[in-house]
Amino acid sequence: KYPNPKEISFKTPSRKSNETKLAFDEKNAENLADAVSSAEDLFDILSKKSSEGFSMAELTAGLKKAGKLASPLGQSLEKYRAAEPFENLRAKSFEFETERGAPLKIFVAAIGKLSDVKAKQDFVRDFFQSGGIKAEPDVVYRNLDEAARDFLAKDYIGCVLCAAKDEEKKLAAAFSALVKKAKPLALFYLAAKPDGDSNPFIDGFIFEGADLVKTLESLYETISRD
Repeated sequence: KYPNPKEISFKTPSRKSNETKLAFDEKNAENLADAVSSAEDLFDILSKKSSEGFSMAELTAGLKKAGKLASPLGQSLEKYRAAEPFENLRAKSFEFETERGAPLKIFVAAIGKLSDVKAKQDFVRDFFQSGGIKAEPDVVYRNLDEAARDFLAKDYIGCVLCAAKDEEKKLAAAFSALVKKAKPLALFYLAAKPDGDSNPFIDGFIFEGADLVKTLESLYETISRD
């Protein structure tokens, strides 16, 4: 048998009078703030006071009046827009495009089997294009000579080598030397994590987890000096 809803009485939290609220604000706010040493303390104390009838707005007002909403718990947060760094990069791209009369482009040298390099190629393209730099072409080359021919045929700011892990060091050594000899100011990146191998011709590494904004800001800084 289910209880008759009409026979059930519900209790609502009692509300304190305005006088009581003011007493809490002025007398106990400072003690309350002093008792708070962590976010967990703040939550527990405010929850308890809320159950006594105070609203969060009233409790916050009391703490503010006592001058206790200070760092670190009450400090206002600085405004931050996650898209802003990328907007700044794209603004720089637009400035260079306006100055040079053509969009910035970087050459993606994907060399080897499609199955070995396609994922790297796609990642590299997204990496640079997020900062306003066009990454091309969408081609997988059979060997270094084919890639070098296409790289030298156009005005690229640099090159990114994508290759299978067991081939990347050998190809990077040969291709980076070729790039720097033909175009000394061109940048050369390897789509791989740095492993301590010292190749003086490599200007940076592109990989999942790399600091994209820092890498592209460094790129813009370098080409602005050239």
